[in-house]
Amino acid sequence: MTRVWQCAACRHQVSLTSGTILHNTRIPLALWFWAAYLMTTDKRGISALLLQRQLELRRYETAWMMLHKLRRAMVNTAREPLRMVRDGGCADRGGRMAGSATAGLSDKNVCRSSAKRRVCLGMVIPIGS
Repeated sequence: MTRVWQCAACRHQVSLTSGTILHNTRIPLALWFWAAYLMTTDKRGISALLLQRQLELRRYETAWMMLHKLRRAMVNTAREPLRMVRDGGCADRGGRMAGSATAGLSDKNVCRSSAKRRVCLGMVIPIGS
């Protein structure tokens, strides 16, 4: 059942979801809100398959469409593109000590956590400052 409000003067009808991503949907609003909650609280994001299982939806396509619409609605089209990036500096991190067990091994044989890495930081500086 769709609730429609009507203007007393001009008789224009409008629904609560008109003009939103929820317009003309057959999926209950409670499921949409659960999908938005699950999508925004998961640190790594949520897949359509996982959403289908969590909401107990029958079809994968429904979960995919919900995520697609929610992701599209979350994009800020008015965002300002990056203009200039300056190097903030680099530092060495990790590495091998001279007397360690991995000192004589090639890089292929060394554990990734002990291999020497270079960490670089960047910063964005607005033009005009």
